[in-house]
Amino acid sequence: MLHAGLVARMRSFTIELSSEDNFERVEGVTSFVATDASGSFGILADRELLVTTLAWGLCWLRNDDGEHYIALPGGVLYFAENVLRICARRYLRADEPARIVEQLKDDMRAEREVTRDMHDLLHKLDRELLIRLLAAPPA
Repeated sequence: MLHAGLVARMRSFTIELSSEDNFERVEGVTSFVATDASGSFGILADRELLVTTLAWGLCWLRNDDGEHYIALPGGVLYFAENVLRICARRYLRADEPARIVEQLKDDMRAEREVTRDMHDLLHKLDRELLIRLLAAPPA
């Protein structure tokens, strides 16, 4: 009961996650932990201004719904006036680290397919260019 009363009195803040193709807003966050070049750090509500470059890795946050995890390949973190903004090239968010691992595997599989398709297309273009160059009359 004491723990529930303590959590009820904790102040909260908002996280805004943005990437090339996604934006999410997470309300009621009571704590956030991430890593930058100086090491691991935490953020609580009413913190003073903070701007840092995040390291590649896994962040976690706690809100009324429990703990949530965010995987990102680095990014910029800006905290002011109880809003934490994270801008990254991409990110994955899940309630369990294992789900992030599965999402990463799926993303890597899809990227491999796109890369393979692009490689095949470039190979066909190279072959077609060579055929046309060999068939062209000398100048």
